[in-house]
Amino acid sequence: MFLMCATLSHAQTNSYYAPLSWSVYEYHIVQEQAGVPDNYVPESVLLANIDWVDANLKTLGYDLICIDGWGDVSQVNENGYRVSHSAHWAHDYAWWAGELQSRGMNLGMYDNPLWIHMNAVAAGATIVGTEIPVESLVDYGEDALWFTWVQIDRPGAEEYVKGCVQHYADMGIEYLRVDFLSWYETGYDRNLGTVGPSRPRAYYETALRWMREACDANGMYLSLVMPNMFYEGELERRYGHSTRVNEDCGEGTWWRFSDKDRGYRYAEWSQYATAFDGYTYWSHIAGRDSIDLDGDFVRINTFETDVEKRAVVSAHLMAGGPVSVADQYDTIGDDIWIYQNAEMLALNSDGFVGEPLTNDPTDESSQVWTGQTTNGDWIVGLFNREAETRTRSLAFGDLGLTGPVKVRDLWQHADLGMMTSVSSAVPPHGCLVLRVTDEMCSCAQQSITFDPIADRVYGAADFAPPATASSGLPVEFEVALGPASIEDGKVHLMGQNGTVFVVALQPGDESYCAALPEVRSFEVTGGHQAVMYVAGTFTGWSPNIPMSLVDDVWVAEGVQIEAGYHELKFANTNDWSGDDWGNATGLIGFAQLATGGAPNIAFTIPETGLYDIRFDDIHLAYSIGNETTSIGEVPEAHDWKPLGLAQNYPNPFNPVTRIRYEIPRPGRVSLSVYDVSGRLVRNLVASRNQRPGSHVVSWDGRDGAGRAVVSGVYFYCLAADDVILSREMILLK
Repeated sequence: MFLMCATLSHAQTNSYYAPLSWSVYEYHIVQEQAGVPDNYVPESVLLANIDWVDANLKTLGYDLICIDGWGDVSQVNENGYRVSHSAHWAHDYAWWAGELQSRGMNLGMYDNPLWIHMNAVAAGATIVGTEIPVESLVDYGEDALWFTWVQIDRPGAEEYVKGCVQHYADMGIEYLRVDFLSWYETGYDRNLGTVGPSRPRAYYETALRWMREACDANGMYLSLVMPNMFYEGELERRYGHSTRVNEDCGEGTWWRFSDKDRGYRYAEWSQYATAFDGYTYWSHIAGRDSIDLDGDFVRINTFETDVEKRAVVSAHLMAGGPVSVADQYDTIGDDIWIYQNAEMLALNSDGFVGEPLTNDPTDESSQVWTGQTTNGDWIVGLFNREAETRTRSLAFGDLGLTGPVKVRDLWQHADLGMMTSVSSAVPPHGCLVLRVTDEMCSCAQQSITFDPIADRVYGAADFAPPATASSGLPVEFEVALGPASIEDGKVHLMGQNGTVFVVALQPGDESYCAALPEVRSFEVTGGHQAVMYVAGTFTGWSPNIPMSLVDDVWVAEGVQIEAGYHELKFANTNDWSGDDWGNATGLIGFAQLATGGAPNIAFTIPETGLYDIRFDDIHLAYSIGNETTSIGEVPEAHDWKPLGLAQNYPNPFNPVTRIRYEIPRPGRVSLSVYDVSGRLVRNLVASRNQRPGSHVVSWDGRDGAGRAVVSGVYFYCLAADDVILSREMILLK
């Protein structure tokens, strides 16, 4: 008999804090975007990442390792439940759960108890605890995309749904991530259209209730993914421990985190596209002992600057959301510190949940967040989602505080002094996170004087920004946004046009407090576009693929393109709102400015594969090719450099570094790593034909057998065109 009832009140009691975790998501999405068909994560890759989390993040509270989608469903038990991620795996989920528990960590599971695996039906699976065939829950007349759904008004449905949760709980799994809920509820996806039938709301509620009851019985955290959040998330708030508030992380970048469809509210999943919009609007349903807001995964390696990276992690923690690391041990680069800020992570362990001054994401006051820790301290987050510097201010009297109070900068790890209010210039895509305490502070306050920076022309020499601190202590600098970097304390232009925003900092010492940061900007002209993207028929014209400026040429490496006829355009925005270039034919040639609808670049690919797409935005020469398919000579307007081997970056490094080299003409190339005794450590490029131009490879500090090598000096040697070049690099662990 089908019953509809609710056992939980509208406002639930949630005893869990949002988890700190690592997920396989980035590995999968990169493989998918590269067109890899058998898209499972190998156990060796999983283990390497577990080792990395164990060594670098576990002691800070990251004790959850999460499986995500993809893989296969070839291995199921007698009740139709999945037991392993892939037929390629030697171990099942239970083994990995035990392995993680032995290390003081847990396995998080991705599944939906409403899914029926038809290979289990074919094998005669029965509903757990009954003799009822799982097949009896299938509606063969239901036209649904991808999934076969449980018909919950049929006998045995409750046992099947709850049995799925119990199946994972019996392995020791304490976190369940349930996806595609909107597809089950309404059978509609705004990008794909109809994906199945629309069901009575009572059916959706009952399904959620069964999951929550089974999770509560086993102490399991229930994460709801892809919910429509109808009626202000009424049912999700009632039954979920957390609910997603934005679209998938996807390719990462600030655009996916803050700018995509900014401020626009859809009627269904996902009502807001970005984590920043989602956190802002849905803040009115969050709070201590209420549902956690889930802003999806973080791929910190896809963000441009440290300023952006700090803002991303800060936003998750200020909203009381999880920090779900998706970077991998070999993609994180030098950014692990972003996830290791103990002062920020203390907010998570405290169960802190902040809220913006308004939950309207189109109002800039929504970028000021406040909240209290359990000991009464106030946390203030001043964010700037804009493309220009903004001054953000807050009077501490508005928090109920009287008189001067101690203010601490949680990213500078330093006190700022005694204040009654704060007013600070916040750089584009930046933040200032403060702990405000009713205590005394003895350090002397200081300030930074930052004079205007004159505009520069492409190719200008490095220069020291004109800033001084009232304390006389040296001022430090970082680039918040724009085509420049800081090299040896000076601003180094990167050869592109655009606005550069420079932040001046002085973190203080034993006598002086830290200073509030100051920001200045200047224009760079006469060079390349600030950014460049490419898209075409091979991407469905979206997403636009970001290109990297390599030796004055924009490059998108390893783009999967099927054999046959295609078209593409280059663009200086990722949403076609700026200029674009096209109106040419062939795998090589010269593009023309095509803004406003002029024709695309038309070309034919001889065979399916991974292709490098290159565009010289000054001379407008382009080429499309790979290492096995001849594309002829690149247009004369593009002068390739002679054989060259650049210094690896970063150097010193741990554990990954990138090596760039240039070859003048097609031919066989080798790139190898040797130790100081001359012993071969690893062949990075093993004597194969390569096309002319610039190439980049990475070394992860492992030898040819996959073993991590020790710290020390190593040499990398490039052999091509009867010439051998070598350089020294340092691995520091």
